[in-house]
Amino acid sequence: MCHTNKKSALSTYTRLMSVNRTWPFSNLNRNVYRVRTLPYRVYEHESTPRYSPLKAYLKLKPLYIKMAPIKLYGFEESPPTRAVKMCLDYLNVPYELVFCHPAQGHTRTPEFLKMNPMHAAPTMDDNGFVLTESRAMLMYLAEKYGSNRTGFWPSDEAKRARIQARIHFDAGNFYPSVFNIFFPTITLQSAEIPQDKLDTLKETLKWVSDMVRSGYYVAKTRDMTPADIAFMATWGTLLQLNLAETKNFPHIDSWFKKCKAQLPHYESAGGLGSEEFGVFYRAQKARCG
Repeated sequence: MCHTNKKSALSTYTRLMSVNRTWPFSNLNRNVYRVRTLPYRVYEHESTPRYSPLKAYLKLKPLYIKMAPIKLYGFEESPPTRAVKMCLDYLNVPYELVFCHPAQGHTRTPEFLKMNPMHAAPTMDDNGFVLTESRAMLMYLAEKYGSNRTGFWPSDEAKRARIQARIHFDAGNFYPSVFNIFFPTITLQSAEIPQDKLDTLKETLKWVSDMVRSGYYVAKTRDMTPADIAFMATWGTLLQLNLAETKNFPHIDSWFKKCKAQLPHYESAGGLGSEEFGVFYRAQKARCG
């Protein structure tokens, strides 16, 4: 009989196992230690001033907490939505894509506005934690779920800062240079692309090419990071515009091919959405005349 003063069953059992090598259930000991590596599993136990070793073990009741999959509100043609999808896919995080298109009024419903007053897609709901802005989602997912991917979100502050800098570059330079070209067309304003917009795009692509010229990923890392996923969504969209300005960047092409090989389900997570965007873009361009 073991006497304790309000100690938990788990700590008592662990102590007993450390001193009693003839414990009849010693082969189960490693299962108790292994539980630390299992996600979303905790143990219920009761504290009692006095009980037997067997009773202490039997009071350990496994309790599994089933987490609902992440809900991602967006639509396939959206480059930011595709970026988040690819990140979720790369990290093997279960998620549900809830079709939500701003042009169809889905982001203006009272339920959606309560979740995101800025009525923008994508919006992500991780079991009650709602987050807007796709690049913030990439960094959040990397922080919370990226430990199972080597180098995806390094602990080194300098490397992480460079990754964040590249993500902000995509948000402030790369994606806007592409957006400013296709947006007038898909909104039926004009199919003509001003030369200054093309010049800005070419300059931006030279910067991107320099980032990956040496064979590294965009943040000068040996492993893919959230910054690469952000760039992939932008570059995949740009390829659908069939611009001559994108034809002479072999370093970007090699980098993109390397990144796609890292994603086991690239076509469903990003490729098909890019193609759907291309179909929509060309249809709108034809309507512009």
